[in-house]
Amino acid sequence: MKRLLAVLLLITSCATSATPAPRQTPVVRSLDKAQLTIQLNDEIIQVEYGDSYQFKLPTGSIYNKVYANGTEIPKDADSEYIIPSVTENIIITFNPVYEIILPDTISITSTHGTTVNEHDSVSFVVNKTDKPYTVYSNNQPVEVVNHEFTIEDIQENLVITIVEDSGPDFNQYSNTDLSWWYRPGSVPTIDAGIERLISNFDVLWKVNTNNKIVYLTMDEGYEYQNNTTRILDIAKAKQVRITFFITGSYLDHNPELVKRMLDEGHVVANHTDHHLRAPTISTDELTEDIQTLALKYQQAMGQPISSLYRPPEGGYSERSLAVANELGYTTVFWSFAYRDWLVDQQPDPTSSYNTIINQLHPGAILLLHAVSETNVQILGDLIDGIRAQGYTIGVLE
Repeated sequence: MKRLLAVLLLITSCATSATPAPRQTPVVRSLDKAQLTIQLNDEIIQVEYGDSYQFKLPTGSIYNKVYANGTEIPKDADSEYIIPSVTENIIITFNPVYEIILPDTISITSTHGTTVNEHDSVSFVVNKTDKPYTVYSNNQPVEVVNHEFTIEDIQENLVITIVEDSGPDFNQYSNTDLSWWYRPGSVPTIDAGIERLISNFDVLWKVNTNNKIVYLTMDEGYEYQNNTTRILDIAKAKQVRITFFITGSYLDHNPELVKRMLDEGHVVANHTDHHLRAPTISTDELTEDIQTLALKYQQAMGQPISSLYRPPEGGYSERSLAVANELGYTTVFWSFAYRDWLVDQQPDPTSSYNTIINQLHPGAILLLHAVSETNVQILGDLIDGIRAQGYTIGVLE
């Protein structure tokens, strides 16, 4: 590999003026003069036998080790290298220095700048990248932990490259805008075509079981009339766990309520940051809408959000299901819902209670909106009524 060779040495000779003191026995000298060879530029400097020699490396020199005939010369307090007595030919060498070549596309921070001395180790930090990636050092994959990696015992130039993992081609999936729906009944059904579509992805709309168990889920887009506090009070009194699908806005404005959900054993899941209808935005926008909420939640609550995702408005497409899958989420629809989200057009409590009770079925995923005053009014009786029908209330997690 190419080594960085250009070095200017500032060299001064400190020849001793005194003649060596006479000795009682003759001294056999191997040379009348000893030669000091500066290897890097082939310069030959002659000094008298027994003279001392000292020199400095230029300011900013990339070398940090100097050798005389293979033995390292220590540097003194004035950054000078001294050979106290020259009694043989000496070759001065320097530790090899190698280049570090970093990619232009993704920012990487190196502890050594752009050069590294032979046998040193170099640590790197990969700065922000939103996509999965693989790091290579001289075309060999490198283990990266928390965006950091180290190359040890450097013996050649380093070429660091990063390849972002492209993942699946989402353009292969249809983005036809679909809305979730089901046929109510003792056993709700969906069209065969929709069944085939969702079977290719990790999707829940009811739990496949013959056991009499239902799952209570609530969507939380914004807080209304302190409803969530009342819901949590009822759930605590009734010993029921709920899966809450929250938006970024809800988390931003109600972190204390989200914290209470967690503290009381409920599950908090992803309803996206901005509550955008999935088929109406790009793949990158959908990814960002899901991941931004996950990041906010992690920072606010100190733990990951549940890997359950509910599409805003029940809007979905083949592409959106594929994106959610790739991000590690299960898309959660429902096998019961009713028109309860309009705060100024609330349904009658008695009629609503009967509608829900009459549509219970094994594995039911019930969708209720927390902004509904009707839901808050009937929740306690609804929990009792579900249990009176022989059902238990589970939690999606």
